[in-house]
Amino acid sequence: MIRRLLLLNGVAITGVILFHAAGWSFTALIFWADRYGATPADQVGSLFYYFLRFIEQIVVFCISAFLFVSGFFIAFATGRAQQTIGWKLIGIRIRDLIIPYTVWTLVFWLFFIFEAQFLDGRTFSLREYLTMFLTGSTDPAYYYVPLLIQFYLLSPFLVRWAKTHPVSMLVVTGIIQLTVQLQYFPSLLGLDVPYLNVVPKWLFVARIFWFSLGMVVGFNVKPVQEWAVRYKKGLALAALALIPIGMVEWEVIQSFSGQMWLQQRETFIDSLYSLAVIFAFLGYYQTKLRYANTLDDWGSKSFGIYLIHTMVMTYMARLIVVMAPMLLRFEWFFFLFLVVVGMGTPLAMMAVVNRSPLRPYYKYIFG
Repeated sequence: MIRRLLLLNGVAITGVILFHAAGWSFTALIFWADRYGATPADQVGSLFYYFLRFIEQIVVFCISAFLFVSGFFIAFATGRAQQTIGWKLIGIRIRDLIIPYTVWTLVFWLFFIFEAQFLDGRTFSLREYLTMFLTGSTDPAYYYVPLLIQFYLLSPFLVRWAKTHPVSMLVVTGIIQLTVQLQYFPSLLGLDVPYLNVVPKWLFVARIFWFSLGMVVGFNVKPVQEWAVRYKKGLALAALALIPIGMVEWEVIQSFSGQMWLQQRETFIDSLYSLAVIFAFLGYYQTKLRYANTLDDWGSKSFGIYLIHTMVMTYMARLIVVMAPMLLRFEWFFFLFLVVVGMGTPLAMMAVVNRSPLRPYYKYIFG
């Protein structure tokens, strides 16, 4: 099971790369269309547009999978004999997250300072830097680190709950997460609802169910695995069926919003899809996958890849739009290029550091 979850991490980080490459491709398709002589209206509804929507939909489970795996390993580290997990282990987990996160946040800030002061004439206050660091808003993908740290800090309480009342834990955390998801709809539809504040993605209640689910499964591996094996075909079929349903759901939401494009938010259908994917993955745990060794390797390096890929994609995409905007006409090339550099650059950096005098500091740089 442990190796299977490492493999799931590898699949998930690959999905994250695809998701963010699709996001930048949407930006080029719609918001940068004038740079290469196209109009956004012509791009929406094209074959490439629906290809990007398909990519977004099939990989929407990735963050849920990361949190599920993290919750599972907390349960595994706690063991059955202990009442709850020790703070020493929690401190180690947080340290292993926060040091690489700090390193790459500072690197990001160097670009911010250059752009803000020398290109835009703007400066950031200490409060703004502190807010970016604590909420992960340095980059849209960095919210995941403060989110996971919050779960680790809550782990001693959550472990007790998962051990003693697993069903109530899943019901309560599921209701909390569903309530948060329902709050997104008025905002997505452009409605101004008084007193309704959408919960930010970096706050633990936004995705608490997935971490809790990982814990519960971690403490009940055998029965859950037997159940997943028994219903694996049904779970796989459910996941496949929910892909087009999720795509239609998002197009309906987008149509009602009156906007040309909306940033992806997890919906109830997406949650059902994520559940089906995770349990189908557990059900087929004995099935050998092609490139399993590669995915295992990427899974073990997933945190470093996650921290670096988004910066690489951001500045490569912006470099292209400034230096060679006509390349954006080749939309399939642009997408594949971002996938390759998004995955290849972090892996290359890790390989270089691992073979250099910096090797003793590898875990502090990449996690």
